[in-house]
Amino acid sequence: MRLLNLIAPVAAGAALAIGAPYAAWAQNFDDPKEFQAAQDLLKMTPSGPEGKPWEQNLGGKEVDTAKYKKPGPYRICFSNAGVDNPWRVVGWINMQAQVDVLKDDIKSFKVADAQGKDDKQISDINAFVQSGDCDALIVSPTRRRR
Repeated sequence: MRLLNLIAPVAAGAALAIGAPYAAWAQNFDDPKEFQAAQDLLKMTPSGPEGKPWEQNLGGKEVDTAKYKKPGPYRICFSNAGVDNPWRVVGWINMQAQVDVLKDDIKSFKVADAQGKDDKQISDINAFVQSGDCDALIVSPTRRRR
């Protein structure tokens, strides 16, 4: 299965949620129930095809996203946290290579680099959503530093 077949339907629904006020859906990291739910997920055995983790899930209800699929070629937007460590550099190189492999399916590929700044990434994502120029939005989030 090709990358775009997986991300396009998911991103269409996710992009709608991003436009909501951030405070309304921000996770409360101090919530004991949320913490316990995350701990429970770590103990679960994934359902789905063995050897295909991208098709597996940890419980919950599966939803058919076919209604969100759009015909290509696709306008892909990528909000990158940055390339401030080797893991992220490798991920960025791999993404560029994948875009090249799928060039017939990709009309445009727009990238915003947050340079490791949460506020900049939030602004970048909001700009992508507001532009209406993204059929799929891929987010490699910043990691909160404490």
